[in-house]
Amino acid sequence: MRRTLLCSLLASLSAGCAFQITEPMPTTTLTVSSQDEGQPLPPLESLAIPPQNVGPAGSAGLDSVTFTSTATPAQTFDFLDSVTVSVSAPGLPTVQVATLSPVPPGATSVSLDVVSGVNLLPYVQAGCTVTATGTGSYPSQDFSFDGQVVIDVGL
Repeated sequence: MRRTLLCSLLASLSAGCAFQITEPMPTTTLTVSSQDEGQPLPPLESLAIPPQNVGPAGSAGLDSVTFTSTATPAQTFDFLDSVTVSVSAPGLPTVQVATLSPVPPGATSVSLDVVSGVNLLPYVQAGCTVTATGTGSYPSQDFSFDGQVVIDVGL
């Protein structure tokens, strides 16, 4: 029995272990003034992450990014044409990690398409900035949204 358990453990370790981290994004409000309506959008969100000790992690990749309207009643993302999320860090190239184009009409929640094969580990180790940008025009009224990011971590 012990031998079977040990063999199973060794097999799973040699195949590589992985887990997911789910991180909620706080509510962000795009505030609109009368002169903004119909104007191009600024960056939607920018988040600075200080350098992290990643321990035994060997890789980190984006699994999913979702934005959800938090307005009551729910507003749609119709003011957006496209959304892109990129990551940058000192000494590393800026890379696109997720995108959505076009944004589906009438959507109150959007899930971005993840760019596969991007290892985020060096960015996290160096300290990075994650930026979400959108094309489109300001909505006709203030718009609040939150979101969720899921990251796959390989050991």
